[in-house]
Amino acid sequence: MRISSSTARTLRFAVTAAAIAWAAPVAPAGAASRPVKPGAFLYASPALGDRNFVEAVVLLVHHGVEGSMGLVVNRPTRVPLGEAVTELGDRRLPELRLNHGGPVEPELIVALVRSVKRLAGARQVLPDVYFSTELGQWKAVTLEPDAESRLRVYAGYAGWSPGQLAEEVRRDLWVVGPADAGSVFATDPSAVWPRVHQLMRRLEARGEQPGVIGLSPR
Repeated sequence: MRISSSTARTLRFAVTAAAIAWAAPVAPAGAASRPVKPGAFLYASPALGDRNFVEAVVLLVHHGVEGSMGLVVNRPTRVPLGEAVTELGDRRLPELRLNHGGPVEPELIVALVRSVKRLAGARQVLPDVYFSTELGQWKAVTLEPDAESRLRVYAGYAGWSPGQLAEEVRRDLWVVGPADAGSVFATDPSAVWPRVHQLMRRLEARGEQPGVIGLSPR
């Protein structure tokens, strides 16, 4: 499913405007390369030097030999979800907004759904969080009274070619830590980014460089 080109242009403009004042100091490289798995948060280092990821927190939803994919979870837009996804009809969506998921294919929309039940055809990312491309699953959530805490719809995504993400992590361009559903579906997504400072302090206390921390195998 795709959104209009005008909405996509609005999202690109917002990302560019947010990046104007972003400094990009060089971070120390050389952290040992360790596995990165879906269900992790990727906190963008200024050393990444990409204005698309200014203070971005990316939930990694797929990581394999064919490449990697994630969604920026802390960049909501002002676009009402019902306006962006007209296929949802005139359902009551008072607080739901479209989110900017990343710079790749900004016209494409996908979603994260929080569900205690297995969603057929959806990819499980966290114990109760699924990556979904099925409009029917989104519609089902919007009919529930707690839709605002169970559905996040994104325009675009973050993507990496085979081996690219592992190399960027090795070069300390991302600080990687465990993700959780509460943060993904937080009322205030901007509160997720400050966690990176806590992660960095923990690393410094242990005498480690930025890298992959606190991840459990999946």
